[in-house]
Amino acid sequence: MEIRKFPKSLGLAASYELTGDWRYRIIAEFFWDRAVGHHSYAIGGITEGEYFGDPDRLSNRLGQHTCETCKTYNLLKLTHKLFGWNVDARKADYYERALYNHILSSQHPDTGMMIYYLPLAAGAKRVYSTRDDSFWCCVGTGMENHARYGEFIYWRIDDGVLVNLFIPSQLKWGERGIKITQNTLFPAEDKSAFKIDTEKPQEFALAIRVPHWVMASPEIRVNGKVSEVSCLARGYLSVKRRWQNGDVLTVRFPMGLWVEPMRDNTNRVALMYGPVVLTADLGSDNRPVTNVMLGRFPVLVHNGRPVNQWIQPIAGRPLEFRTIGVGRPTDWTLKPLWLLHDRRYSVYFDVLTEKDWDSLAQEWESQQTKLSEIEKRTIDIVVAGDDASEAMHDLQSSESGTGEYGWRTWRQAVRGGWFQYKLKSDPNQPVEIAVTYIGRERGARQHDIIVEGQKIATHQLDAPAPGGLATFTFQVPSDLTRGKETITVRLQARPENTTGRVVEIRVIRAKNKN
Repeated sequence: MEIRKFPKSLGLAASYELTGDWRYRIIAEFFWDRAVGHHSYAIGGITEGEYFGDPDRLSNRLGQHTCETCKTYNLLKLTHKLFGWNVDARKADYYERALYNHILSSQHPDTGMMIYYLPLAAGAKRVYSTRDDSFWCCVGTGMENHARYGEFIYWRIDDGVLVNLFIPSQLKWGERGIKITQNTLFPAEDKSAFKIDTEKPQEFALAIRVPHWVMASPEIRVNGKVSEVSCLARGYLSVKRRWQNGDVLTVRFPMGLWVEPMRDNTNRVALMYGPVVLTADLGSDNRPVTNVMLGRFPVLVHNGRPVNQWIQPIAGRPLEFRTIGVGRPTDWTLKPLWLLHDRRYSVYFDVLTEKDWDSLAQEWESQQTKLSEIEKRTIDIVVAGDDASEAMHDLQSSESGTGEYGWRTWRQAVRGGWFQYKLKSDPNQPVEIAVTYIGRERGARQHDIIVEGQKIATHQLDAPAPGGLATFTFQVPSDLTRGKETITVRLQARPENTTGRVVEIRVIRAKNKN
């Protein structure tokens, strides 16, 4: 299903409100239930590449194009409408999750620029709009997003007010002459205080949402004393009394760490603190990540121990935590997504046994050994898809495009297209061309390797390394490089084929056969 169904669902909800036709309401509510209940990620965003996949099968749909911000914008609008028909803390729980983890993370705090997607690939980074060249749909809706933080905090009910969100704010109830001021540092703290200003003593109910993530029963006090509460249906605790000017209601929600597994893979998990997704900080976004394997999520080996035994808060840094002894190949600093602008990150983690990790570590070590051996022989390298590297190597192309996979850029030619670079060579020694591809490439991926205008090989990719990268070397005839300081290397897709996604091309010295 494609994204245009989202505005349609809002139209159906509006049609129900205008006509009273229950068919429209049933469709709108069904759409919300399917989207949130069966297609949403830990951050509250949904879909990859702006399309739904199979319901409840998300663990392999974690790429650079997950969670388009417009969709979360529209889904929050739909949540708002549906909540008005039927008060339900489940909808407020979703609203809170999406607001803190997706919407709050979608604008750069320094530049004001917006994101289109919030990628969930391992080692992902966010791409922001620019002032002059990138004005997407998510920029327009993004401007609305950050002007709407106040619209769902409070909700009128017959005998009082619901509190849905814990955000510093002030509610003015004009016809009753009442002002309610909420003071809180949530989610950096687990409490919120509501001060009542009223022109005269008045009776009304103040009903507080009980979030699904609370670790124990909430504590509610009025003027410092434990208050009697009544339970409203669908997840709210209500204090109904005759309120005096200056009364203060405080509520404390026991917050804690918890783990949210993916529905189709319980060993791929998100780490949570209250409603906040805790994300692994993998370093600055202007350099490759070196402490996790390409295409693989950070690993946790905790042997079934409770989460509070292997994650600890960092003193003096609210909402920042550290894994203790369970991270592989290293422990991780964990932060909310809204603190990780201009950083690479991972929202999800893979839980492995020690045996499985040992096997994976051996694979990684083998890859690193091979890479080190190639590095020693490298004469020149071009990073495909990287603007600066390609400019330095005189990129020429036809029917070619670029993208990102994890923290690596790539380039491919499609429909029989090609791309080429000029690379340094050794005029006195035999050389080889080493081409590194994304390892999951398969199908119509047949292409020619051409050096100095002469084909030296035809190559077909067939998923050589589904979990990472695959490097192939091609021997160059000596007469093509003898006496030359630079050579032209072209990858030419065969008709109706692509080259596959290439992440780098190297010229390397041939191995000594002696």
